[in-house]
Amino acid sequence: MGEGRLSSVKRSVFSNVLCLLPFAFLLILLAFFLFYDQSAHKFEENCTVAELVTGIALLGSAVSGFLLYKKNKLNTNTVVVLLFVCGFALRLAYALRYGYNVHQHDVEGLNSSGHLSYIYSIATGNGLPTTNDWQFSHPPLHHFLAALSVKLSYALGFTNGHAFENIQYLTVLYSSLTMLVGYEMLKEFGVKNKNLVFGVMLLTFHPTFQVLAGSINNDILLVLLSMSVVLFLMKWYRSPSLKYAALCGAFCGLSMMTKVSAALIAVVAAVTVVVKFIADKELKLSKTLLQTAVFLVLLLPLGLWHPIRNYILFEQPLGYVAPIPTTSALYIGDISIIDRLVLPFSKDSFGVYVDVWEEYNVWFYTLRNSLFGEYSFGNMGLASLAVFSNLLVILSSLTAFVYLIVKRRLQPNLLPIAVLFVVQLGFFIYFNIKYPFGCTMDFRYIVPLLFCGILFLCGAAERLGECEDPISKWAVFGTNTAVTVLCVTSTLVMF
Repeated sequence: MGEGRLSSVKRSVFSNVLCLLPFAFLLILLAFFLFYDQSAHKFEENCTVAELVTGIALLGSAVSGFLLYKKNKLNTNTVVVLLFVCGFALRLAYALRYGYNVHQHDVEGLNSSGHLSYIYSIATGNGLPTTNDWQFSHPPLHHFLAALSVKLSYALGFTNGHAFENIQYLTVLYSSLTMLVGYEMLKEFGVKNKNLVFGVMLLTFHPTFQVLAGSINNDILLVLLSMSVVLFLMKWYRSPSLKYAALCGAFCGLSMMTKVSAALIAVVAAVTVVVKFIADKELKLSKTLLQTAVFLVLLLPLGLWHPIRNYILFEQPLGYVAPIPTTSALYIGDISIIDRLVLPFSKDSFGVYVDVWEEYNVWFYTLRNSLFGEYSFGNMGLASLAVFSNLLVILSSLTAFVYLIVKRRLQPNLLPIAVLFVVQLGFFIYFNIKYPFGCTMDFRYIVPLLFCGILFLCGAAERLGECEDPISKWAVFGTNTAVTVLCVTSTLVMF
């Protein structure tokens, strides 16, 4: 068999493995759904199961990697698959360790207007909430899917606690699929070999994906769907076609049916199309208009039916955000914008883990919140090292972004990601000015920036790897070291 034919076979096998991974994840989650009642065990017992899942996956992957290495069969593809297995296990372990009523955002109980009550209303046949109070104002895609999980649990005779815990298996699946979407984005960005491995490492081990995997609100589904839009937008930008335009429209509509803030992705798509049309002289106006029409035909009904419903029923404005009174302890509007948004660090002294009730500096808060959410996991020494390495990775990604902008001819697919970065960051700043509350600073609102940072880092490393000067080599080595330290320390802290 010729070398070219052998390489083609290897790629085909790897593609089949990637296609089968989501089904493997789903089968494992289904087994836990059916046979493991997390609510029936104490916290310590659930921790033991979580540690067992983590240990089997990490040790099994390490041993498999070593054996493949000894047989000279360890390559980029096998490392990527092993990383995906580890990432899935970490997400599942986190959900097993922390239940549906721990480390949550806006979930609350059945007597509130939180996400759990929203899900319960649909699951018990009462349909959409009859008010737009607090979290009831959100579009219902995640709540519909979660309600199906609860209804299936009820049909199997499970208790409320068991049924509600089972919602986490959905969010674990969403978080796991983000690894695959992020991987495809890296490939589309032209990242290969060692740089691809480091990019997948961040997608695998970055703790924000573990935290979101255990959260039963709509945040992680929004991340999955909106990043799918960006992936297809990148493909469209490379090769404009009706298929990619339709996929962008469908996923963008589904994103907005999850959370209205996904409209930002539609803005990113619009800017990308306009710039592409202006810059690409071969892109015909008729073709662009047809593809835009298909995009909008799929986007508008999916994305706007619920906001229109709420406007008719409750006079809820488009882009509505549930209000928080200025008397809330979360209010930080009495602190100057200089201290909150201009200075990089707080003048006051705060710990390694964030305090949403006391802090006010967006950047210092986000630096730590992007790793561990609003929660404390102990092990202050390792957590401090994780925060410091996170700072280095963030600064490196910003430097990489500038480098790619300057060397833009070397990275033809940069535009959609650059637009996403600017739009998402700009909205975050605006959001914190308009809604000056501690909770507004949460990184979960800007997780797409993490994908941008990973692509910037890996894209720049791909270009710098072609350079022979020592500075370029040391820059890539230093960044990869910071990424490795971040992945290792944050994982040790959380597990």
